[in-house]
Amino acid sequence: MKQRLLLTKDKFKIDIKNPMYWNPSKILSYNFYLAMVEGGRGIGKTTNMLGYVLNDYCNNGAKFVYIRRYKPEIKQFVDPSKAPLNVIVDGIKYVGDKNGGYTCMYGDDTIGYAIPLSTSKSYKSSKFKNVKWIIFDEYTLQRSSTYRYLTDEVITFMELISTIVRTDTDYRIVLMGNNLDMFNPYYQFFNIPLFEGIYYDKEHNIICERPKNSPQLIEAEKKTPLYTILKGTAYADYHYDNKLLVNSQGNIESKPRDCRLFIKIRINKETLYVNMYNDIKTKELKLFIEVTNKVTKDDNITYTLLEDGKNNLYYINLFRKRFLMFFQRLYGTNKVSYSNQRACVLFNFVMEEF
Repeated sequence: MKQRLLLTKDKFKIDIKNPMYWNPSKILSYNFYLAMVEGGRGIGKTTNMLGYVLNDYCNNGAKFVYIRRYKPEIKQFVDPSKAPLNVIVDGIKYVGDKNGGYTCMYGDDTIGYAIPLSTSKSYKSSKFKNVKWIIFDEYTLQRSSTYRYLTDEVITFMELISTIVRTDTDYRIVLMGNNLDMFNPYYQFFNIPLFEGIYYDKEHNIICERPKNSPQLIEAEKKTPLYTILKGTAYADYHYDNKLLVNSQGNIESKPRDCRLFIKIRINKETLYVNMYNDIKTKELKLFIEVTNKVTKDDNITYTLLEDGKNNLYYINLFRKRFLMFFQRLYGTNKVSYSNQRACVLFNFVMEEF
């Protein structure tokens, strides 16, 4: 009789606890249902998270669903020359379905699934037994990239979660990506504030981590030509120190005298106060931006551009017609200052997105 091929930890080719790379144990120590992890490329997010998941399968039979946004990304996930699962253990096979997804097999056993979010509605009648881990990889996008966020993406993602888990209670959702977009639809939907390190929402059991490269990895990277080339650039801050790859630079200063409120811009649950004043020294008209996390009442000077993570097209069109070119002229000539970095990042987002 043919011996059954079982996946066991002694077959792993890598050490998932290697201190050089990101270790999920920190976020996994929290009581969470949803985790969002954003870190630089090459710190081991995908490999080590999948390694932990496979380890849980070996111990408890817990399966996973791996999600990417589009079919070509899932196809890359199962490509033998690129597949992250193949980095961890040999012998995994992928059986395709008609919707662009795959069942991940070891021997005769199903260990998990790989699904494109863009075709997730096709899986509504599918059954996913014993799934504990749902991983959405590369969930953040640079807004100028070839790929785009899906329309109403968070709702689509949550509907897929409902399809996978149905009435189960023992599961964890982990979203992983690069530190590209603090206004991604998921941060907007769950009202995640600007943070460093760890942010934990106890009310909703949501944990967010922005890990930095380990000292061991930094030392190894310092020996590379790429480190020398990038040193001192904004991309180096992003790649090595995990700082946002968005424009967060600006003049932070105290509020000038004689500011007068011009308009208010609402972004979800935060409001930008756009003030105008005449610079005493240069006699030039300038803007001073403040931010509050209070949702102000609607009035004739308030423009709600984002509400619950969705674009408000009515106010966006009004804002573009009435103010955008004027603001861009001052913004482009460095005639805007801010009360703090949060105000700076939010206003930069408005200028670049709308």
